[in-house]
Amino acid sequence: CYFVANRPLPLKQSSEVHIVQVSAGKDKADDYIATYATASDIVCTRDILLAEILVMQNVVTINHHGEVFDAESIGPRRSLRDFNLHARQHGILPTAPIRSTYGQKELNKLANSLDRVITYLIEKVRNGEQGE
Repeated sequence: CYFVANRPLPLKQSSEVHIVQVSAGKDKADDYIATYATASDIVCTRDILLAEILVMQNVVTINHHGEVFDAESIGPRRSLRDFNLHARQHGILPTAPIRSTYGQKELNKLANSLDRVITYLIEKVRNGEQGE
């Protein structure tokens, strides 16, 4: 499991947990992930722009709520993101998005999505399919 950020993370590195700290700067972590993620990886991100790049690279991509992004769903999600950004910039929506709570229900949904995408990747390997 890899965690990529442009700042220190409060995690302990181990043989199963790898922490990659990239240089500070806009989109440095995203650039690293987009460069090194492969079709055999699972990336969890809240960043729709990064998710869009990864989906186009055939990388399994989910968000922190367990929503799986694919070629069909990423376009509408990008449109919603762009609309909300535009609305915030023009004072139609509050400048800071309202944060939802994250409890056991959301954690279970994420765990179930991870289970499904891991199973999907295992089946892909068993069937001899390789990442593009």
